[in-house]
Amino acid sequence: MKPTDHTIILYHAADYVRQPWKNGQGETTEIARSPGAAFIWRLSMADITRDGAFSDFTGLDRTFLLLEGAGVRLYLGRAEVAHQADQTSRVMAFDGGMTVRSELLSGPVKVLNIMTRQGRVRHHMEPGTAASRTFLSDKNTTRLLFSLDDGLSVLLSGRTYRLGRHDMLELTCDGPTEMRVMPASETGPQMSPGIPYVMITIIES
Repeated sequence: MKPTDHTIILYHAADYVRQPWKNGQGETTEIARSPGAAFIWRLSMADITRDGAFSDFTGLDRTFLLLEGAGVRLYLGRAEVAHQADQTSRVMAFDGGMTVRSELLSGPVKVLNIMTRQGRVRHHMEPGTAASRTFLSDKNTTRLLFSLDDGLSVLLSGRTYRLGRHDMLELTCDGPTEMRVMPASETGPQMSPGIPYVMITIIES
């Protein structure tokens, strides 16, 4: 494939900053966000340690993925039936402006959370598998590759990048670009059972 101009940013877990939730009822670890005060997208991790309300993020679409723990139920709006994220169904999407109440299944959980600005971009969050996979990125697309292995390999434009646990690679390109992701289970001992990585795709609306 013909090379195209692209931007690659590497984020390391040691550099992430913890900050209080907007409603003051917990803490989140911000991984990355788009430039500007009114961000277009933001990726973070949160530890949910007790039942309670989520912060109001009106104007944003949210998706989170269960990383650790048994699971959590979310009651959205006035609904009496909960949506559940657990070990068999990890991903949950909802409107950030909805009233959300969480209920832990059995102890604390850690979740990965992507938020994107409605009307500006849309997103898709996908858990990775143990097999190598090639992703094709195009113009107006940003890829966020979040590693859950201590030894994830990424082949991009003839160069190999290695990501540790909770490191992330951000790719923005001006044309078709191939990115091959090789989990540690194929290149060495796998450090994280289950999901080796998470791929988040952000596309301009």
